[in-house]
Amino acid sequence: RGTMVSQFVRRVAATIARHHMIQSGDRVLLAVSGGPDSVALSMALHELREEWSSFSFDMILAHFNHNLRDGADDDEKFCRNLARQMGLTLVTGSADVAQEARRYGRCLEEAARHARYRFLEHEAGRLECSRIALGHTQNDQAETLLLRLLRGSGTTGLAAMYPVNNVSLIRPMLELKRQEVMDFLRARKIPFCHDPTNDDCSIPRNRIRRKALPFLEKEFNPALVDTLARSARLLQDEVDWMEQAASDLLSEVVSKQEVTGELHLPASWIAGLHPAMSRRVIRAALRTVRGHLRGLGLRHIDEVLRLCDTGKSGRQLALPGVDCIRAFEEVRFR
Repeated sequence: RGTMVSQFVRRVAATIARHHMIQSGDRVLLAVSGGPDSVALSMALHELREEWSSFSFDMILAHFNHNLRDGADDDEKFCRNLARQMGLTLVTGSADVAQEARRYGRCLEEAARHARYRFLEHEAGRLECSRIALGHTQNDQAETLLLRLLRGSGTTGLAAMYPVNNVSLIRPMLELKRQEVMDFLRARKIPFCHDPTNDDCSIPRNRIRRKALPFLEKEFNPALVDTLARSARLLQDEVDWMEQAASDLLSEVVSKQEVTGELHLPASWIAGLHPAMSRRVIRAALRTVRGHLRGLGLRHIDEVLRLCDTGKSGRQLALPGVDCIRAFEEVRFR
């Protein structure tokens, strides 16, 4: 198979081992679009299962049809053939993403991502899969960081994509570049699908990929993808540290509260913290009450901070999934 090809699979294996992504006996749901990244990951994980005794896990392929372009049905057929060739099960789903985007006021890319992850989480639960594998590469990581920087994200957003998210979401190729993926596929003469929407530069991520990054690499830093990926790793460590510190602070204050479905915090205590920590504490409080932070952004966090600092008793904020009420010297989350 050649030294280069073996090196690709070894690097995927090393990333899995380094981040403890897959344990013996796990069942992995692998998101496969038919594109080069997901096909390469499918083949690499299949080889690890078949030929490496240290990797003992089950694998199921999952394909989601966004119904956004002609040819999407052909991608599904390709994925069915891919699963058949590897002797694996393929589960499929679909949604009218354009309609969802209009209904919820989202851009198509965001609506597609929400629909796709919803499908993957549902199927993982139904099929008792302990991991969901995604084919993101180091290039995707660099693009994500740069895109979020241009949108004004804070440190949490700039930390971009984690190798492992919420225990179950894994990215075994996050430390490999896109060119390495393409070299692997060409060396093995493995076919894949081309999504023409990836050529559409009206989509912000595609403009980053095809225009901004090449320009910055040429004019400023030829190793920019490595540099941005390294920055993301550093930010992830710092975000993790701040999140843990905020969680510990929150636990000290709420440890004596009864479990009522509400969280009561001293407003002056939150307002007196360093702004970086007060935002983290508010995030931790919202996550504790709501269970997650989806749909909650910096604007919402700062509204709560203003409620703590200058809000009058009785004032109320209706945030996505959470109400925040100023009650005399407390702020109550419910």
